[in-house]
Amino acid sequence: MLTNQWYGIYDAARIKSRPVKVKRLGIEMVLWRNNEGIVICQQAACPHRGADLSMGKVQIDCIACPYHGFRFDKSGSCTLVPCDGEPNESRHGHLKLKTYHVQEAHGLVWFWFGPEREIYPPLPWFDELPKTEKFSWSMTKEVPVHFTRMIENFIDLHHVPFLHRRAVDPGIGEHLLNYQVATEGDIIRSSGYFSKSPLVCKTVTSDMSMKSFMQMDIHCPNVMMGRFGALPKFFLLGVITPIDDDHSWVFARYYQEMVQVPVLGAVLAGLMMNYEKFFIVPDDIKVLSAIRPKDATHGGNRYVEADGAITHWHKWYEDHLRATCETTLSKQPHV
Repeated sequence: MLTNQWYGIYDAARIKSRPVKVKRLGIEMVLWRNNEGIVICQQAACPHRGADLSMGKVQIDCIACPYHGFRFDKSGSCTLVPCDGEPNESRHGHLKLKTYHVQEAHGLVWFWFGPEREIYPPLPWFDELPKTEKFSWSMTKEVPVHFTRMIENFIDLHHVPFLHRRAVDPGIGEHLLNYQVATEGDIIRSSGYFSKSPLVCKTVTSDMSMKSFMQMDIHCPNVMMGRFGALPKFFLLGVITPIDDDHSWVFARYYQEMVQVPVLGAVLAGLMMNYEKFFIVPDDIKVLSAIRPKDATHGGNRYVEADGAITHWHKWYEDHLRATCETTLSKQPHV
């Protein structure tokens, strides 16, 4: 897994008064809010004897273990050991709860997967997305698919008229025309038009109506945005984070700018989100869960031109993975 990156790990609106346990990037962690409403992210296992802290409570601005009542503050320091009275550093300094750096933004909790820094890079995001979530609708899902296969699927345009035939406009063609891929720093943009005619061209023609236009962009490593010509006032956001080597967490949100009325605007976005949930996602998961090898970085792919966004993403991922390994090796002491 690529380190030194931000990963969205949870829908922030779901973190309320009770602690929440999640597993992301192979790490079991507990999320809770302190008295100021700030999200705290720490290891889920109590350092005393491994109890699951998400089964405990938030008490006096600390998270309390359900097993023996030990309390830990936002820094991970133990503030109460009931059996021994008030803790002191000499006796209880070893009871330190690992705390992770997170940020809450855009309705998500973002986890920094890497060593602590004095200054962190900006979160991966698209400036084109609406500034408010008032007229949007979100869903989350854990799927038995490797992270890399989920990424590939999201930015793969030419599977749509085949795998999702029952869910898309029956008039959409199978030929992907004027397919273009461009890289802007950490953002890879791809777009094209679907046509029933196998024209070979690089410019827009009358055969390519905006209704057949599709755009899928990715802010590497794992934040994606979709635009559809048939729905020009809708945006699809996707965030995909590894749970472990075999599972991924998917966060999806539909924004819409058609109806800017509270409640009604969110309901309209919700209709689109549920359409995606019941008619698009099941088809994807059925095919993706059976793909071998599970990890797309293990080889076996033979790409075609319409996989351009995917090959660009793999190159970005491999380049950054290599750079991370080289940096790590350079910091190791020489013998």
